[in-house]
Amino acid sequence: MDSDRGGRDSRRKKYSSREKDREPQKKMVILMKSKESKAEEPPPTILLKPKDSERAASPQATDSKAASKTSENQYQLAPRSVPSAVGTAIAAPLQMKESIKLMDDDTLIINDSLLEYLSDSNDFLVVGCIGLQGVGKSSILSHLANPASISSPDQMVFKVQTKSQVDSNSHCTEGVQCYVTDQRVILLDTQPLLSLSVLSKFYATDGAGLAVRTCHRDDPDFPCLENDVEILFLQFIAFVLSVCHVVVVVQDYFHDPDLIRFIQTAEMLKPPTAQSDDESDYFPHCVFIHNRCTQQAFSHSNVRDIQNSYKAMFSRSQLLIQSGLGTANGVFMPSLNPELCQGDPINLYLLPERRRPDQKLLYEVKDYEEIIDLIRTQIHGVPVMPLTHTTLSEKNWFHYAVKVWEDIKKSPLFSEYGRMLPTSSSFKTEQ
Repeated sequence: MDSDRGGRDSRRKKYSSREKDREPQKKMVILMKSKESKAEEPPPTILLKPKDSERAASPQATDSKAASKTSENQYQLAPRSVPSAVGTAIAAPLQMKESIKLMDDDTLIINDSLLEYLSDSNDFLVVGCIGLQGVGKSSILSHLANPASISSPDQMVFKVQTKSQVDSNSHCTEGVQCYVTDQRVILLDTQPLLSLSVLSKFYATDGAGLAVRTCHRDDPDFPCLENDVEILFLQFIAFVLSVCHVVVVVQDYFHDPDLIRFIQTAEMLKPPTAQSDDESDYFPHCVFIHNRCTQQAFSHSNVRDIQNSYKAMFSRSQLLIQSGLGTANGVFMPSLNPELCQGDPINLYLLPERRRPDQKLLYEVKDYEEIIDLIRTQIHGVPVMPLTHTTLSEKNWFHYAVKVWEDIKKSPLFSEYGRMLPTSSSFKTEQ
C-alpha cells in the first residue's frame, strides 16, 4: 500500500511539472482596422499584453515613440451614438406681430401658414370670439392679447373698424383671424354674425364660396341666398364651439335674442366629436361679455336679471356657462356677490365705456383696464377640457381644426336645416 501510494505521488509530481512546462503563454490581442482604411492609413500596431513576471519597459525607450503611436493609431471602443442636444432641441415657433388669416371668407379653406407659429407643446389654450357687427370683438381680443394696446391703439393685433367702415356700415373682420400670444393662448376672431355687410358681399358674388347652397339664380327661390348665408353663420359658430376651450360672446346690449338663438341652433347642428358611444361629446366654456355698459348697469339688481335670463335660456344647453368666472362672485366687487344677486354666478362680465380723464366713477365701479385684466387672468386660469380623447399639441390641434371644419361643411344637418328655413315663395304661398 505504501509503495502504491508513493508511486502515485511521484507520478503526480511528474505530471504537475509537465503541466507547468506546457502552460501556454498569455493570449495576445490583435486589433485590426477595416479593409477600406488599409490603403490610406499605416498598418495597425500589434499590442501584446506582457507577462506579470516581465518588468516594464524603460521610460527612455518608450518616451520617443509614445507621442507618435498615440497620434497615429488609437484603438477605443466606439461609444453608442447619442443624438446631440442641439440636434434634438425643439425649434421655437415664430412670434406673431399681428393676427393672420386662419380661414378665408372667399374660399372657406383653412390656411396652413399658422403652423409656423405653433409648437409641439400640449400646454395651450384656445379662445374664440363671436358676436354681431360693431360690438367690439376685435378690440376686446386685442386688449386680452396685448395689454399695451389699450393705451396705444396702433398696437392692436386684430384690425378694428375704421371710421369710414363705421360710416358705410362695412365689416372689418373677414373669415377667421388668428393670433398666438407668448403665453401660448390661441385667439380666434370670427367675422360678424347676422351682418348685412357680409350678406351684401355674397350677393355681389352670387354666393360664390358658400359651403351650403340650397338654391341657385335660376331657381324661383333665389332670394334664399339669405338662408345660405345664415347657414354659413351657423357653421362658423359650430366651428368655434368645436375647436375652442373658451368661447367669448360679445354683446353691447342687455342680450340679443337672435344671437342666443343662433348659438343654440349651432350647438344642435354641430357634428359630434365623440369617437364612440362611451365617450361624451365636447362642449366649451361659454363667457358672456357685455361691452359699453353704463355705470348704472353694475347694480346687483341688473346683474341678477341678466344672470336669470341666461340661466333660463341655457337651461337645456350643454355649454359650460357656470365655470367660476365672472364679476358677480363677490371677489372683484363686494356688492356683486351670490347673496345679493340671488343665485350662483355665471360667466358674465360687464365692461364699462372708456371713461374720460375728467369723468368720475361711481362707488365700486372699476375701470375698463382693471376688468380687462380680471378677464385675462380668469380666462387663462380656466380648467382646460380635452378636445378629444387623446392629448393634442398645438400642431395637432391645427390638423384637428381642419378636420372639424371639413366635417362641418360636409354635414347634411346644415343643408337640411337650410331647406326648412322660409323663403320668399313660401311667404307667397301662405298669403
